Amino acid sequence: MTDTKLVRSAANGLALVANYIFWDSIPDAEIIQAIDIFSKAIQYLKLANLPISGFIASTSELLILNCVSEEAVKQFQADILAIRKQIANSDTSAEILEILKNISSVCGGNEKAYALLNTKLHILSNEFVKQSFTDKISGSDIKTVIRNFVRTRGTALVDYSDMLKYLNTMGIEHKYPDTFIGFIDEAGIFYTSAKKRIEGVPLNSTLVMNKNYDPKADSSYVFSARAENAKSTTYFYTREYKLRSRKEKFSAVKQLGIDIKGIRAKWSRIIKTRAEGYEEAIILELIYQTQARIGSSSNMTLDKRTGKYLKTYGITTVRAKHLTAESGVINFKYPGKGAFKGDVIHYQNHVITSEDPILAIVIADITARLKKLSPDEEVFLTSAPKVRELFKNLGASDYVNVHKLRTLKGTMMMTERIKNHPFKGKRVSSTSITKWLREEALEVGKQLGHMSGEKYTAATALAHYIDPQIMTRLFKELDVVIPKTLAKLSGEVE
Repeated sequence: MTDTKLVRSAANGLALVANYIFWDSIPDAEIIQAIDIFSKAIQYLKLANLPISGFIASTSELLILNCVSEEAVKQFQADILAIRKQIANSDTSAEILEILKNISSVCGGNEKAYALLNTKLHILSNEFVKQSFTDKISGSDIKTVIRNFVRTRGTALVDYSDMLKYLNTMGIEHKYPDTFIGFIDEAGIFYTSAKKRIEGVPLNSTLVMNKNYDPKADSSYVFSARAENAKSTTYFYTREYKLRSRKEKFSAVKQLGIDIKGIRAKWSRIIKTRAEGYEEAIILELIYQTQARIGSSSNMTLDKRTGKYLKTYGITTVRAKHLTAESGVINFKYPGKGAFKGDVIHYQNHVITSEDPILAIVIADITARLKKLSPDEEVFLTSAPKVRELFKNLGASDYVNVHKLRTLKGTMMMTERIKNHPFKGKRVSSTSITKWLREEALEVGKQLGHMSGEKYTAATALAHYIDPQIMTRLFKELDVVIPKTLAKLSGEVE
């Protein structure tokens, strides 16, 4: 809705109310209509924080006081001058100013002005009623409306249902779900009924509250949501839960770093002796060496080019056509997670060599298999659940799974890079360190196969695969302020 339409609507409503107060000659039905326009205009203008909100507020006071307050009249006249400057370049400024001038005259008891105003009001009345609050507004405008709605309540959080009721009452089209139960702040962030901040806002989605969620325990997701046309459901948790979970995850990964030597020794013995669990042990060795995803027979990715879902692969599901063996080297090249998100197919590429004795056995085995398999046959005769089961049986704690091998590798790779940082003995800024860490994390992201559209990204590794504590230690070592985002990830601040 434009400033011009708001001025027109507000001016019309105010004039009708003024007319009623001073001349008592408008039918009751029109008075009810006028008051409705008037009240909606005032609410919307204050919430939208538009330039003319001051004018509306002072004019409202003027009418309430029956135009007898000298102070109110002076303020009204000052606002008239201000509004002239604000809308001077408007295509309809002359018409608007005429209405404003006539309101002023009516309040002053000018009968001729009233007659002119009354004629104009009857002509414009129906138009304003139809157009005033039916126009679509942009997402940024809605954010402004929500911000000011919360601020006018005088509290940091307001009941979400109150905000939703307001948007609907005002006829403002929006994408907020109508099933959320909790609170919202001026930035549009959701909070639980216990006022714990929730990470993420599911716009244009079907939202289902978790009936088993306990606000006090905060031990599960708060709600799930599925966006329009989305294949999967997203689960939303509180910031507190995510921070707690992140700490627990990296604590478990740290322990895995201690235990992995013994666990790997066990699967290596299985490979050497071809004992029970041989196929699963090979998969564990390959994931450990390549940081590949384990894979599932149901893995699919939306092909941006065609709009169809195509099959993607992990180590347990690769076909013979995805591997080549030459001179003791195995090359993997297959479409993995996110392969079809861009205009070009992005393949996962892994290379294993026989420098390690266990890998030499694995390479010899795979080479022999490829000679017997047709291109579309699966290379390994196992599944992700069986691999996970062996991993647990070999001594992995209840807090880690096979996927954590990727997290461990991500943290290990970043740890080695940080050990060799280029800032020793130098005065350096927080910005320079952050830039360098992001560049190094991008290299880790490439190794882990993290894509955003058609490019590799550091964001996923930084958020989920690199222990933030190893990065905060670098800032502390160099006696430099830790960036707020990193401090939150590592739990240094809330």
